[in-house]
Amino acid sequence: MACERGDVSGDVSGELSHDRSCDSSVDPQVKMLQPAGDSSSINGYDFVVFYCENDRNDAFKIAERLERQGKFKGYLDDRDGKAGCTEIQNLDFALNNCKAYIMLLSKSFFQSTFQRFAMHTGLHNSVLDTTFTNRLLPLLVNIVFDDMPPSLRIIQGIIYEAENEYFWGKLEKSLSQICNS
Repeated sequence: MACERGDVSGDVSGELSHDRSCDSSVDPQVKMLQPAGDSSSINGYDFVVFYCENDRNDAFKIAERLERQGKFKGYLDDRDGKAGCTEIQNLDFALNNCKAYIMLLSKSFFQSTFQRFAMHTGLHNSVLDTTFTNRLLPLLVNIVFDDMPPSLRIIQGIIYEAENEYFWGKLEKSLSQICNS
């Protein structure tokens, strides 16, 4: 069940306004989105992986490989998203707390309404955020450049090849450039 964001404007006693367990909120001290219901810690991530259910195993392989050496910290909704919150709330948290957006682009990805929404939202955030040159890292999973939506064709993608060390080197180099900019 999704968390409800009730209107507490009529709550003059203040009884409802303190329960923000599924609310993402901005910490005014650091101007960074905090995990829902937790204003005491900042979970900064280097990357988030967006993927459809069919590509879940590949998403976990990518995160594990990138995190293994301790250089990067990743966010996967299935692993790191706050239980009880909506997908939109977890997406909001990921987009505001991750430096890079890795997108596993496959035919299944583009058939998912939510993943297309996440992709366009990430692209929008990437364009608006001038602190990074680019935040998107499209990984092409059994698709060709022409299968990508026109809005993503302006960004160089990387063909996903899990068994190819050149692929991993290019991904790590690209991610390092984003994280260190």
